[in-house]
Amino acid sequence: MNYTTNKEKLGKLGEDLVASILGGSLSENKYDTVKDMTALGKNIEVKTQNRHPNGSFTVNAQHEINLKKCLSVDRLIFVEYDATSDIKIFECLDREGYNMVSTRPTSYEPQGRVMVCWPISKMTHLRTVNNPVLAQRMRELSGSKLYNANSNY
Repeated sequence: MNYTTNKEKLGKLGEDLVASILGGSLSENKYDTVKDMTALGKNIEVKTQNRHPNGSFTVNAQHEINLKKCLSVDRLIFVEYDATSDIKIFECLDREGYNMVSTRPTSYEPQGRVMVCWPISKMTHLRTVNNPVLAQRMRELSGSKLYNANSNY
């Protein structure tokens, strides 16, 4: 499959990492509306991101298919990168225990974004992988102002 955007490439890195750990089989369709992979007979969705300042992982509520996948798969797993060499993997067990936040308006999104937030404090930490090369690659692909290599932050 062809992954062209940095967001797609970042997501693929997280999916590959989780698949290697769980012995998962990645979906052959990068636009699969049900899951990213299966492992041990379970459908799994993987989100690769850094944590929101409020201590949660988020999904844009306006991306309805994506949100539906997160709420309906057997397992929802978040892969977190930050400024360190550690990549942390969390599983969200309480999919219904989310809250909503709105982001600040920008020139691109004058109304801001409505985000579904799952608190990390309610998640199960599955594993920490120390991989300086992979962590750096994730930061390079990041759209986050904090970690984007082209950011002024």
